[in-house]
Formats: sequence, structure tokens, C-alpha cells
Amino acid sequence: MRKQLRDLRGLVIGLTVGGVITTIGNVAGFSINPARAFGPYLAGYILGGSNLWANYPIYMIGLIVGAVIGGPALRLLGI
Repeated sequence: MRKQLRDLRGLVIGLTVGGVITTIGNVAGFSINPARAFGPYLAGYILGGSNLWANYPIYMIGLIVGAVIGGPALRLLGI
């Protein structure tokens, strides 16, 4: 059973990323990586563009919630 689940890891990750991009892509600017979002936010702030820092906590909260849910889920599944 563990080997069968491990064989599907790439597919599950790909489908998850694809699903997230399709559902919230327009809201997040198709960026689900906080490091990738940080650069344009910082550049926009320094160069006088739009101030998007109010949206940045969404990325950090998502990481924390994902870790809190994902860690125990992996232990539960025994992967």
C-alpha cells in the first residue's frame, strides 16, 4: 500500500498545484509561491507602484495552515 501511494505523489502534487492555480489564480495573480510574490511586491513598493503588502499575509497563513494540516495527514497515511 505504501509503495502504491508513493508512486502517485507526483500526480497528486501536480493536480493540487493545477487545482489551486485554476481556482485562485485570478485572485493571487497565479502566484502560489511566497518568495516569488515577495520580489514584485517589494519592487512595486520601492519604485512607487501599487502597494500590495496587504495581500502578503495570505501567503504566510497558507503556508502555516498547510503545514499544520499536511504534517499530521502524512503521519496518518503512513507515507
